[in-house]
Amino acid sequence: MANNNIFDSDGEETVCYDIGPSGRPRKIHCGGPFIKVNAKIPQLDKILRMSETDAENEELIKDDAEKYQNKEEVEEHIKIPSSLMVNSEMDSLIVNFPNFRASVMTEIKKITNLIECTDNQKKLILMKSEEILDRHILGAKKGEVTIRKNINLKAIASAIIYTVIISNEDMPEIGSTQISNIAGISNDLSRTYNRYFRHLYPRIKEGFHEPSGFVRIRNIISQYIFDLIKDKEIDSLKIAIFIIDNILKSENLPNQLKQEDLNMLHELITLDRENLLKYLTDLVEVIRQLIISSKVYKKIEAYMEIKGIADFLWEKGINFFKSQKGFYRIVLQIFDFLKEQYPDTFPSKMYSKDFPTQDYKKIVSGKLKIYMVKNIYNGIYFKNGNGKCPDCIREGFIINTDISRLEAIELHHFSDVKELDFSAKKIYDIFTKNQSDPHVLEKIIALMESENVRLICRNHHQLLHAKNYNTFQYFINWEKLLSFPAEIIFILAKTCVNNYRETKALSKKHKEQIVLRLIGEIKKKYIIELIYGPYCHTCGEINTIKFLPSFAFAHLNSEMKTINASRLYDKGLTCIEILRILKKERGAYICANCHTVFDYKDFNLFKIIYDNNVDYKTALNDYKRVQEKFTIIQNIVNAKNPLDKSINISEVFEWYIIAIYKMLEANYDVTPKTLGDYMNIHPNTVHEFFKDKEIRTRDFLEQYVQIIDGIPPHPTHYYLTDKGYELVKLIIHFRDYYSIL
Repeated sequence: MANNNIFDSDGEETVCYDIGPSGRPRKIHCGGPFIKVNAKIPQLDKILRMSETDAENEELIKDDAEKYQNKEEVEEHIKIPSSLMVNSEMDSLIVNFPNFRASVMTEIKKITNLIECTDNQKKLILMKSEEILDRHILGAKKGEVTIRKNINLKAIASAIIYTVIISNEDMPEIGSTQISNIAGISNDLSRTYNRYFRHLYPRIKEGFHEPSGFVRIRNIISQYIFDLIKDKEIDSLKIAIFIIDNILKSENLPNQLKQEDLNMLHELITLDRENLLKYLTDLVEVIRQLIISSKVYKKIEAYMEIKGIADFLWEKGINFFKSQKGFYRIVLQIFDFLKEQYPDTFPSKMYSKDFPTQDYKKIVSGKLKIYMVKNIYNGIYFKNGNGKCPDCIREGFIINTDISRLEAIELHHFSDVKELDFSAKKIYDIFTKNQSDPHVLEKIIALMESENVRLICRNHHQLLHAKNYNTFQYFINWEKLLSFPAEIIFILAKTCVNNYRETKALSKKHKEQIVLRLIGEIKKKYIIELIYGPYCHTCGEINTIKFLPSFAFAHLNSEMKTINASRLYDKGLTCIEILRILKKERGAYICANCHTVFDYKDFNLFKIIYDNNVDYKTALNDYKRVQEKFTIIQNIVNAKNPLDKSINISEVFEWYIIAIYKMLEANYDVTPKTLGDYMNIHPNTVHEFFKDKEIRTRDFLEQYVQIIDGIPPHPTHYYLTDKGYELVKLIIHFRDYYSIL
């Protein structure tokens, strides 16, 4: 076409326009790519004032009009408002609607089949898509919209499916980008939806939706925000408002933003200012949290795990209008961009493919524990050694002591105030819940110090909590205990419990439970010493006399574990029965500190947890030594049942022999009548107790009480045997010991 003025059939001058970068028509000299528009059309001024969106520059065709070289190409590829088109031009764009409908439905079915969702969801997508397509075609027939002959069928099908998913309940969580990828197109479905379907099919969940190409803009704004807040405390909402105002004024903005970027931002402000404001506020919060977390994670020398940070923010309502998974992806993108721009500010991130979430928690928990041990009470535990348990130092232990056994190092409350538990897991929970606080580490330490928390190893920690053992360990560890019959051991156990100030007033049932627990401890001690001797066989330092509660049964393969060994002692089983079960379980008794080493299989994590290679090598060598010395229970042929009673003797027996002892000491004749008078019971009751017993019971009684049957009129007399005197003295000894304890 020649570069001169063109006149229509009526002789009126025709003006030439092309499509500018913003999508708005602009006047040009005729001869270039153009749209022919009658200068007298009254809507012309309105069109020239229209924004990029209102100009209806069809996004399904992304090529600029400048690619085309003649009027026919422009009219074919640029959507012209139907109200501005002459009949001949409209006829050239009208499609065969039945064929068009069938073709689009075929594409809809293909794409729907590739979406991961339930059969019911697929049926609903197809049904709703058909409704939307029919309504769109009806609009075209009425001249409300234009459907070009060469329209991209996959693009319109994808846009309709996207419309169905975001405007209906119980739909699969899939975004516009994913649908485009499935369809194999590059179109921005969210913009198509906003332009053609939003007014008819509003979103179930309204929010800000990133248009195509927005990631680059977000990166530029992220860097801009980082520079604003890296050293300052500025309200996130104020920053978001400040950015929007600057966009509208086109001032104080990063130079990297191009004109088309500003046009897109202007359009977003026009269409969705409120949601864009929320999006930018969230962006400030995300960047602020990444800055805070980077400082904290550097202090504990840990990699950053972005998913944990993203989950923390998402739960606080910072979400970019995305699902939890979608939000995490965006936060990850923002971190990667900032890390690339500021490599010295941000630590490296932890890759979930290398370390699952549970492993990462172990790493951060370990790093936090090391940091706490190093810094609590101004680092007192590192002044005297490498994070050593003070009690282990005091007792001269070498192996069971320092931070190379990280899992064995614990933090114990040494006061009655216990608001929080400071296990590694709990410290991690406190840390993650308060990670928006840049001083979270210092505050955790201050909290621990306020509750008088002290460093202690697991062996000593378990010993502190073993109340019954600590109270009755003198009885449990009495060296001659197992030389007596089980019946006598039970009598002595009851004597201890009945006379100790904190247990003597308890109910009969409660006291019986405590006695059974004491018997269980004696069985455990017998079994350990029978198989391994009085010391932990893997470290050789911890003994059964002081640290019996700290010994635990470790399974050779924890996945093959079928029982909790500690429960075996509550079931009334004999020592031989317990040993047979433990032999089948394939394991060994070791101290609690060694147990933590034996069970810790993830030494690939330890290499990351420890600050230096020396600690890691020490831990690794310790682990190898424990593994090598670990010996499972096998030979039980020498086992006996020293606590298996043959008869049940009531505590009345104790009352009788004590009374007989006291009467004999006072030179009284002990007969049924005198003993009854002394004990304030009927003589027949005394007579019945020592007579008419089963043979086993009478044999047991006669080991301790000599019964001289009288021939009338002479009464029966009772005396103590040597064993009887010994037993009474033992009862009196343990009674007096626990009465004054």
